[in-house]
Amino acid sequence: MTVSEHDQERLQALESELSNTKAELARVAREQALAAESLRASEELKSRLIACSRDCIKILDLEGRLLFMNEGGMQVLEICDISPFLDPGRAQNAKRPRRQCERHRTEASAALSVISKQGPRDSRDGGML
Repeated sequence: MTVSEHDQERLQALESELSNTKAELARVAREQALAAESLRASEELKSRLIACSRDCIKILDLEGRLLFMNEGGMQVLEICDISPFLDPGRAQNAKRPRRQCERHRTEASAALSVISKQGPRDSRDGGML
């Protein structure tokens, strides 16, 4: 069986297209790897900034429940163990009536408001807050 000249040209065109597609896929893979590395570095920097900040940085969910507080915030509020204040899980909170969640959020907000309005004061260890 012989391959006609037309079939041979078509085969070469397909091989060329395949080669170009492989090169494009390799380029896209390199770009994705660079983007992933850039994102990882950015996330690491953000994590370091939050961890090293002396400011009180908190992350709350949309219901106002505490999900995270940095070390600086724990020091400012003189909290040694943050775990009792963290959201223990959505399953437990979903069982609470909505009014109870709103009341807890209001109480927490009021407490934080009082703390922030007090300004500088002596801490338990004698330092200034």
